[in-house]
Amino acid sequence: MSSARQRAALSALDAARPKASRLDPARNAEENAADIIDVWSAVETALRSLLGGSPLAGQALIHEARQRHLITFEQANQLAASLAVRDRVQRTDYTPNSTDVVTARDAYRALEDGLMAGPTPEAEPVAAVTNAAPVAQAPATTVRRPYRRIPLILVVAVVLVIAGLVAMWYFVWGPGSYSAYNRGVALYGNSSPVAARAQFQRAAEQHPNDARPHIYLGRIAREERDYATARRELETAIRLDPESALAYREMGSLMLVTGNYPLARNFYVRSIERNGSDPIALGYLGCALARMGRVAEALRFIERAGQGPWQQCAAAGMPPMPPPT
Repeated sequence: MSSARQRAALSALDAARPKASRLDPARNAEENAADIIDVWSAVETALRSLLGGSPLAGQALIHEARQRHLITFEQANQLAASLAVRDRVQRTDYTPNSTDVVTARDAYRALEDGLMAGPTPEAEPVAAVTNAAPVAQAPATTVRRPYRRIPLILVVAVVLVIAGLVAMWYFVWGPGSYSAYNRGVALYGNSSPVAARAQFQRAAEQHPNDARPHIYLGRIAREERDYATARRELETAIRLDPESALAYREMGSLMLVTGNYPLARNFYVRSIERNGSDPIALGYLGCALARMGRVAEALRFIERAGQGPWQQCAAAGMPPMPPPT
């Protein structure tokens, strides 16, 4: 790793240091989400600087930096987990939790600490071979040149095998962007709820303390009108993460479609207490209030939510307009 590339990478991280420093689970979730996205952008810029410029991004960029021994396996794992966090917070329906915030902050610090410490120990043998390139100009009778090329080939082969195993681990078990949970999110977004449900069930088995798979399982069950399963999954999600605004919002939606408007109202209020900028929770709280006959309150929340399908939902519960005089 050249000192110039290292300085450029550190400079890229320096630009995001204030945002990385203020990442804190106690902050507003929307502010954390915005900073997580910006910090990851700085991390990618730093990795590209280490590579001397690259069009790669995301997992491919991490893999390339690792393959060149510019980062350690541990750093690569932390960066992959941080990338998964960035991918999640880019979705408008996702609110980062405390684990997401700590993961993004620790990955940034791990990369920064590694750059400040200098080249990784694994990178030194590669550098030694590179610096020894003038030996290639020695007379053809030298007996040392063939023995210098064989270890390099073996090192490349071993690195490729290890990289393949790491990629397979991430795809099947890892917390990165190819985990069961994220595959489920992608499948759900592509209108494949049956396949998505299988992935979320697998994620719930692998991570029994994670509320997020249960939120999606509850949503899928509600959409399939399996209300008993939906309630069971959402109750589990709320038990696992009592601060999840999304879990309360989904329970509110379940109560709304089953006609329990007062209980729907209560769950939407709890969701908004944890994330006051969620237009979906605000809008459907207005809908629940309209169905309860509390029209003036309903209109205030619908106005805060803005345009959305909750307007038609609320209109169905409001009294008809008086005829013109």
